[in-house]
Amino acid sequence: MQRYFALKKEKEYIILDESDIFHIFNVMRNKEKDLIECVLDNILYTCEIIDNKFRVIDQQEVIEQKTKIELIIPILKEPKMDLILQKTTELGVDEITIVSTERTIVKIEEKVDKKITRWTKICKEAAEQSKRINIPLIKGIYKLKDIELDKNTLGLVTNPEEAKTTIKSILQNKQSYDKITLVIGPEGGLSRREIEDLVKKGFISISLGKRVLRTETTPIYLMSILSFLELE
Repeated sequence: MQRYFALKKEKEYIILDESDIFHIFNVMRNKEKDLIECVLDNILYTCEIIDNKFRVIDQQEVIEQKTKIELIIPILKEPKMDLILQKTTELGVDEITIVSTERTIVKIEEKVDKKITRWTKICKEAAEQSKRINIPLIKGIYKLKDIELDKNTLGLVTNPEEAKTTIKSILQNKQSYDKITLVIGPEGGLSRREIEDLVKKGFISISLGKRVLRTETTPIYLMSILSFLELE
């Protein structure tokens, strides 16, 4: 069954966005009596299509018990940004913060709300496809220097110049955290000053190994590691 995120529930019916309704009938070609899944407030509803409406026939509460993961990524060109949003959503990211850094090339000076709406739509579609119970939160666009580390959060910043400390060595201590925040630099990496500033705030500088990864590859690589560890 295809999964959708609902707007609300009215009596025994689930209300969906017009774009989702179009997808159900014009793309998926669903018909009368077909079943779909709808998610609303951590409840998974199984719905039957009746007179082009979505009647609830079953429901169950689903709560994800896991450490939250936040990505802090630089502003990138659309194809690279879209790839990161889609694939990290599939891999379980919970929050995504977009930042401007010293070496950021792409500038967003206007239409920020429109950008965030578009990014959220990409995450929504990826969350539906991967059968998630929630949509990652796009927290907005900030300056890297304004980022602070939340309480009981493991903060990691990728640093090509780091020689010893790896994500493996950090995660081996099995310490419990409410959240893990990963900072990824732009093409050319974060400046030494930016990394030093983050370290002063409590972030740990880590190496990703011998290979230098592209900006769009790094978050997918890190999320794959964390997703694997979550399954152990």
